[in-house]
Amino acid sequence: MGWRRSILSVAVIAAACGGDTGNTISPTSVTSQTSTEFFAITVPVQSSRFYAFSLLEAGTVEITLVRVSPDDGKSTLTTRMGLGNGTPNGTDCDLTNTVVTPPGLTAQLKIPLGVGTHCAKVFDVGELRTPVNVMVRIVHP
Repeated sequence: MGWRRSILSVAVIAAACGGDTGNTISPTSVTSQTSTEFFAITVPVQSSRFYAFSLLEAGTVEITLVRVSPDDGKSTLTTRMGLGNGTPNGTDCDLTNTVVTPPGLTAQLKIPLGVGTHCAKVFDVGELRTPVNVMVRIVHP
């Protein structure tokens, strides 16, 4: 409550002093926030899986292949996978951008996207010998 009195006192003193108000700076607020979504799925040999997500505002989307592990889930593999983004089309994801990458902690795809429904897709690039569990992180506005 004391800080409110201090602000009120400053406002009253400033108003009493008069002066040129042409240099007044109006406060601005930044309301942009990011959301983080994860999807974990099993990818069969020579196959793919995708996840649809929606953007309520345009901005940069970061997609990260975080983990690739065997079905037992007891270890992490360095197996390279295809990772992409695009637009959902029925039971698939029509890709716009792709990269072949091992899992990591930094985004392998950073793309500006507009408002709407998009998808992230992970796929076998010919290196799988057995199905694997993958985890993908999507950070978006």
